[in-house]
Amino acid sequence: MDIAMDTANEFAKSALGLVWQQLVDLFEYSSNIKDLEERVENIKNERIVIQSRVTAAERNGERIFTHVIKWLDDSKSLLEEAEKFLNEEIKADTHVWHLGSRYKLSAKAKQKILVVEQLLGTCKTFNVISENVPPPPIELASDETRSAFGSRKEILAKIVDNLKDDRVPMIGIYGLAGVGKTTFVKQIGERLQSERLFDHIMIFTVSQTPDILKIQDRIAEVIGAKTFDEKTTEGRASRLHAILNQMLKHGKKILVIVDDIWETLNLRENIGIPVGCKFMLTSRQEGVCQQMGSQHNYMLRGLNDGESWSLFENIVGHNAVKHPHRHQIAVKTVKACGGLPLALNVIASLLRNNNNIYCWQDAVAKLRWNDLAQNLTESLKLSYEFLEKESAAQELLLLCSLFPEDYEIHINDLLTWGLGLGLFRDVASLDASFVRVHARVEYLKSSSLLLDVEGKNCVKMHDVVREFTLKVAREQHKTFVGTGEELISWKESDTVNYISLHGDNMNVFNDKLEYPNLKLLYLRGTLSRNLSSSILGTVFGMMKMITVLSFFKVTLNQLPPSFEHLKHLRTLTLVSCILGDIRIIGELRSLRILNLSRSTLSELPIEFEKLHNLLFLDLTGCLNLAIVPSRVLHGMRQLEGLHMSRDLVYGGIYKLGDASLEHLRFCSQLVTLEVHIVDIKHWPKGVVFSKLRRFKISVGSEFHFSEPYACSSKLILLKDLTRSSLEHGLNGLLKIAEEIIIENVNGFQNDLYHNLDRAHVCNLKYLSIARFEEIQYVVDTTEIDPCVVFPLLKILKINDLDNFYEICHGKPLEGSFGKLEELRVSNLPKLMNVWKSPIEYALLPMLRVLNIEQCHRLKNIFTLSKSGDLSQLRHLEVCSCEAIEEIIDSEDGSRMLEFVFHELHSLLLLSLPKLKTFMPIGRPSPTIADVGTHIKGSLFDGKVAFPNLKDMHLKNLDSVGQIWTNSFRVGVTLPLLDKLEVEGLPNLMHVWSIDSPESIPLSSLTRLTIENCPINEVVLAQEEDTAGSIEFLRLEYLRLDHLRNLKSFYAGQGNCALFNEKVRLPALKDLWVQELYNIKVLWCPKHPVESPTFHHLKILRVHALPKLEYLFDGKVSFPALEHLYVDGMEGLREIWQIPQPVGSFPQLRRLSVWNCHNLLNIGPFLQLPSLELLSVIRCNNLEEIFGDPVGELEHANVAMPALKDIVLCGNPVLKSFCHYKIDFEWPCLRLVKLTGCPKMKTFTYGNLTTPMLQELRLASVLSRDQRTMWNGDLNSTVRVLYSENNNNHDHNTGSKRNYNDGITMDENNKDRGGGANDDCDVGSNYDDNSNNADDEERNDDHHDKKRRRIR
Repeated sequence: MDIAMDTANEFAKSALGLVWQQLVDLFEYSSNIKDLEERVENIKNERIVIQSRVTAAERNGERIFTHVIKWLDDSKSLLEEAEKFLNEEIKADTHVWHLGSRYKLSAKAKQKILVVEQLLGTCKTFNVISENVPPPPIELASDETRSAFGSRKEILAKIVDNLKDDRVPMIGIYGLAGVGKTTFVKQIGERLQSERLFDHIMIFTVSQTPDILKIQDRIAEVIGAKTFDEKTTEGRASRLHAILNQMLKHGKKILVIVDDIWETLNLRENIGIPVGCKFMLTSRQEGVCQQMGSQHNYMLRGLNDGESWSLFENIVGHNAVKHPHRHQIAVKTVKACGGLPLALNVIASLLRNNNNIYCWQDAVAKLRWNDLAQNLTESLKLSYEFLEKESAAQELLLLCSLFPEDYEIHINDLLTWGLGLGLFRDVASLDASFVRVHARVEYLKSSSLLLDVEGKNCVKMHDVVREFTLKVAREQHKTFVGTGEELISWKESDTVNYISLHGDNMNVFNDKLEYPNLKLLYLRGTLSRNLSSSILGTVFGMMKMITVLSFFKVTLNQLPPSFEHLKHLRTLTLVSCILGDIRIIGELRSLRILNLSRSTLSELPIEFEKLHNLLFLDLTGCLNLAIVPSRVLHGMRQLEGLHMSRDLVYGGIYKLGDASLEHLRFCSQLVTLEVHIVDIKHWPKGVVFSKLRRFKISVGSEFHFSEPYACSSKLILLKDLTRSSLEHGLNGLLKIAEEIIIENVNGFQNDLYHNLDRAHVCNLKYLSIARFEEIQYVVDTTEIDPCVVFPLLKILKINDLDNFYEICHGKPLEGSFGKLEELRVSNLPKLMNVWKSPIEYALLPMLRVLNIEQCHRLKNIFTLSKSGDLSQLRHLEVCSCEAIEEIIDSEDGSRMLEFVFHELHSLLLLSLPKLKTFMPIGRPSPTIADVGTHIKGSLFDGKVAFPNLKDMHLKNLDSVGQIWTNSFRVGVTLPLLDKLEVEGLPNLMHVWSIDSPESIPLSSLTRLTIENCPINEVVLAQEEDTAGSIEFLRLEYLRLDHLRNLKSFYAGQGNCALFNEKVRLPALKDLWVQELYNIKVLWCPKHPVESPTFHHLKILRVHALPKLEYLFDGKVSFPALEHLYVDGMEGLREIWQIPQPVGSFPQLRRLSVWNCHNLLNIGPFLQLPSLELLSVIRCNNLEEIFGDPVGELEHANVAMPALKDIVLCGNPVLKSFCHYKIDFEWPCLRLVKLTGCPKMKTFTYGNLTTPMLQELRLASVLSRDQRTMWNGDLNSTVRVLYSENNNNHDHNTGSKRNYNDGITMDENNKDRGGGANDDCDVGSNYDDNSNNADDEERNDDHHDKKRRRIR
């Protein structure tokens, strides 16, 4: 009866409260509407301010933070809803006395006010909205090459360990040319990148003749620095040193890979890299590494027989070596290559796709030397000789050797030089020569004699190949490559064919010497000296047979009169030069190629009209060019190629000339054209470029051709135009374009396909569309006759289309989008289907990348029938789509026992609040018990598999209750999973639920992060009583962060600790546990010492485990632990609870303790033979660092041989290092920092030996002031400091200059997190000897701030 009465009373109170709230909402109708209007106006103003900041940041090339973009999107959506509410629903409410209507509107307004207030509050935190765009990751080794290097895993592991060791600043890798040093260091860089051990990894090649300016530019690119204003290497070095040094002071870790170093180079003075960075060198000689200061050097030997065979077989093809005769030849060939990867690559590439047995026999017959170096030479010689039938390829290879070492050689340079030298004897046109040179370059790359430069129209030469080629060039073609000084002493001027001269000293040509056979002269300067007529003199009269003259970064105020003697000159390139009077060029009637790109010239001389035979004119980047007479273009009737950076009439800059694009009608032979046009009206009407084969034309707002998408030879960019303007002459080019980037063209309606016309898109390989108001589809097949659409399209990007509904509306014919490899869609608020077509239409068999962001009406990505076409999909990312409930929809009635994503490598599902499952098994009818209940689903079940998935990231999935069902056998369906990140799943109770230890899939996982989830355990055992051990065989990194309900890692172990003997982590190296509020013990007390669970653990971070009273109990061994960070442990009383066995922490080098306010001491004293840094900061009740000594340590002489730095800050009751009378020997101690420890009377009570320590460093808590003290030894100095502070305490109370009384001055500093910088950042101006402690403080301060983030 009482229960019933209580229930009735509670119900009455609840009902009365609800009625009262409704009355309040009704009476506050007007004020709620007014408040909403005011807040809408406020958020409009905030959006204007933030959008202007975003625009400015984007203009500077910076990347906008995701949360800022999301805020702009959210505020935009909210404004639209609020304005619609105010303008439609409120104004439509004419029933003043309709109380129900008014109440609903008032309540709705009140809800919107709360949302607006939340958004307004969020934007107040936007102090920084963007960051510099990080450079692309370093170019890494290919999978094909990496697979053959198994024997190098051990040396790789040693090098990585050295790089992690703060005691090793530099390592060296040396070995024979061609042994694979560059590939090897890239492998190491890849591993370090994946493990995030360094904030920045930069790699540059030094070579025999270092290009310091290029190296400095590369470093600036990696660290995100702006363009250099300094012109000298010294000035740049000074600036780089300052930037990098500042980064190091802020705790950034930097690795510098210096590849192919030949002699000692002062990296600090010559380049600007400070001490404090890590260095990894490669060289052919160990002595060079030693001279550079490396004490850890590793020789890289050739591959073993098995690896050599594997590499060879991978290149030539498995089927090629199955034939018994070819197999025998292959075995001999591999053996002859001596394990050199370069030799193997060269010969295998030569034999690839060549099944002729005689060619194989001939190849092996020429490889008959045993010496490794000779083998490499023979391999290269063999490849070169095989080029005899391709004479142009041989000549092009020799030309490549004329460029500087490690130079990115533009293929257009090979084209223009080749044309000038007449290498393409059977072709005469520019177009035919273009085809020929590209074919020959591809042939050379396939032979491994040239290397491709990804994303650029360039190639490079391996230094060994270049050396060999130079030798051939010197012997067969009388080639000179070197400096001016070397040319002076050269005695073969009468026979030389090619000269490649690098450096500033160009005053080297002797007028008395003739160069009767010289065909090519390449001068590469630095703009520092002017090659005046007096310097060049009559030298060109002595080289009358020259056909190619190429100057780079040379100052020429006036070309000498002897220039007119160059009657046979066919190619003249003056690139990045400072030019004055160049009229004499007009007298070169045989000139076919003229390249003036990026040079400074104000006018194109009228004399150029005489260049009737000119085929190619390049004016790219000539920004000062102001005069182009129309007669010049009129005279160039044979012109086949024209490159310009801007419109000939742009802004009227051609003040004195009358040339315009209309005069291109005279150039009827044009094959290639690059130009930017501000106004489409300037495009010449009626001019038909019938022979145009390659073009890059941008119209409207300027684009930059250097952007990644500009990789096609037929590219059109249209931006900020009207549709009607496109009818001024571009229709013909649109029909043959292969890439179209089109943004904000007004007048386009319905679908893009209809507006561009079928003929305009049939050749497209790349299409990007953005910022259209009325485009609803890419193609609407209901408006056209049945046809195949976009048959060649490879990349499709769709962004920022407010009214876009779907990609393909209707039923396209099979073959449509059949070549599509990459699809990216973003910010399409009305998109409801990514792809909606029956299986017989529009298959996507080639799709590899699918990226979907901010499409808030999508409920799924594709249907089950459609997903069957995604056999090639490698990357799937779905992000910030509010309505998505499943990735694959099976509502179309399809049934499949299992679907396998065979090629998927990475899967990212981020911020999908309604996502319930990846692919539903079925949809049973809900039972009565289910009605009104929100059931959280499983993301994966046994019906979907990912056999090649390596990276999975799940974040902010509010509707997911578990990641995989029991039927999802992860070991089978995810056998290669390497990295798993789970973050922000508010309904997740566990990551795995298993019925037996064998069912958990942990054979390949190396990185596991679980963050901000309410899980009770990571692994749930369904039968706890019989649960066996589980093992993560390869897990190296484990982070458990902000898991408030976590009780244990594995429920089968019971709840005694986070880990016990049933959890085995034999490879774990880095463990990070943070904000685990229910964990009382990390390791179970019963955990056996001999267990190998943590024998490889090197880094342990423990933060904010309030119930944890101690870390170690002596039952668990940590023989490899190097870094221990303890922070914010309010309940911690001791780090080690009982005396630890001798040798418990033999490798511990850094021990850092922060904000542990119940800690009385770290624990009983124990031997720490490797400890280098000890820092204890802001521990309010700490009285001593080490507690009771036991056994043989009591009254002993204790040595800590490696200890270098001690940092004690903000410990208000700390009295001494140890209360017991122990004699300490610290032979390496160089720095002691003390601040905010007013109770410390003496450092130790025993004798103290510190031969290297010369001062005690102090800093004021409340200011940046610093000072030092010394009174002969550390104990005496501390006693003097204590006496001084006591004597002056009355005078110093409240003073900002009190150096050791900081905690008592400001009680707020007792709070966790207060005064991190003030307390401890006292080393910023000290010498290099204090870097260890300074870096530790900065690192700790950085992590402290990061951990205190608002969740």
